[in-house]
Amino acid sequence: MNSITFEEFRTDLHKILDEMTFETLKIMLPDGRCLYLSLEECYVSACRGPRRALKMSELSEEQIQALMDAKVPEGLEHLDALLDEEPE
Repeated sequence: MNSITFEEFRTDLHKILDEMTFETLKIMLPDGRCLYLSLEECYVSACRGPRRALKMSELSEEQIQALMDAKVPEGLEHLDALLDEEPE
């Protein structure tokens, strides 16, 4: 998580908002409290709570076929390399 001071946030507000990613930004206020800033998609995802794994037997034939036909979205092909990495 990136962390900045409130003064940095105030000074570079437009730049920071333009560069926001899916990572939450921690803004340290002068009184020691912290403010966390996230994009809407991140907030909604976090509110959904933990995901639940399904057994193959719980899926319909259509869902299984959709998984078999799924393609990596354009621009994310580099993530395939993560599948080849050994866990630390």
